Amino acid sequence: MDDCIYCKIANKTLTSYILYEDNDIICVLDILPPSKGSFLVFPKLHIEDYTSLNDEINQKMFTISKYISIVLKNKLKFDGLNILLSSGETGQKYRHIVIQVIPRFKDDNIKIYFNRFREDPSFLEELKKYITTELIRMSQQYLNSEKKEEREEIKKDIDYKLLNQWFEKRI
Repeated sequence: MDDCIYCKIANKTLTSYILYEDNDIICVLDILPPSKGSFLVFPKLHIEDYTSLNDEINQKMFTISKYISIVLKNKLKFDGLNILLSSGETGQKYRHIVIQVIPRFKDDNIKIYFNRFREDPSFLEELKKYITTELIRMSQQYLNSEKKEEREEIKKDIDYKLLNQWFEKRI
């Protein structure tokens, strides 16, 4: 996207302090950080919705966040971390998936507020059942597709063995 700051950083049309980069993701120091050492990790492609992010890029983003945090902790001696993933319509100016890693120090005066409310237990129970049922369904679909691939491999194997047997009979 032409007006997206994250895309401009990824395309190198904006100066940044790159910590890590590969074909899929980029990690840069935050130039307007809430605390020293804050950094951002995001996909190079303009992806707005976390639920549409593929597993490989998701894993890369969180893995590099972890290892840069390890290195930073050695240098900055922070006391903890906040990790914030923003996606879609979350009030951010640019709708691009981004992980913001914020090193935390005792008495840093950073406040993160949420307006909390007591959820209805019947809704929580209904939501729990829905999520667990869907996770089971998704896992069964995955396992069934894996078994199908396995069956196809076995079939190829069997075909190959038959071909060998046929060939050996003719030698």
